[in-house]
Amino acid sequence: MRKILWIAVPFVLTACGATVTKTGEGEAPAPAPLASDKPTATEFAKVDATDVAGTWSEASGTKAAYTGEDGQTVFAVTCEASGDAAGNGNMLKFSRTVDPSSDARAIGIFTDAGAISVPATVDTVTGEISGAVSAETTAISALSVGEGKLRIAVDEQAYNIPNDISVKNVVDACRPSVPKVDDGSESEKKLH
Repeated sequence: MRKILWIAVPFVLTACGATVTKTGEGEAPAPAPLASDKPTATEFAKVDATDVAGTWSEASGTKAAYTGEDGQTVFAVTCEASGDAAGNGNMLKFSRTVDPSSDARAIGIFTDAGAISVPATVDTVTGEISGAVSAETTAISALSVGEGKLRIAVDEQAYNIPNDISVKNVVDACRPSVPKVDDGSESEKKLH
């Protein structure tokens, strides 16, 4: 019986090709991705970016904010706690200044270690775009480096700012702790 299955597998896979055939109607092409006028993650990385000089500040491990030389907050990372003592369900909120008339729906955050696209909404009153992701997602690991540059992109406008240890501190503090096998040492350890 197994021998028959091994013989049949190539024929089944061949039937599942890149085109779909209907009887008597010829071949139809495989579906293509939906077209969009918004830049993709790869295109975000190619967008020209403005270097913004400023400083980082950290508020008790729950918020890191980058303030430009003009005193305006350019970018912020905030841990929104779920209330669970172990940190399960915590969210990392990202916010950035933007033109209040922008119809952007995501913030692209790029580092030398990786990138993440965060679904977001624009507050037309404050001129801020913000969005949140679960602190449990592995994509935020790229922010835990704490050095190098961050490129924060919204639509076709991007800022280059230095990454900082305060970002790493907020990300690491927001991640849920996981029980460690009790071997007589620490009872909990943060995810990394």
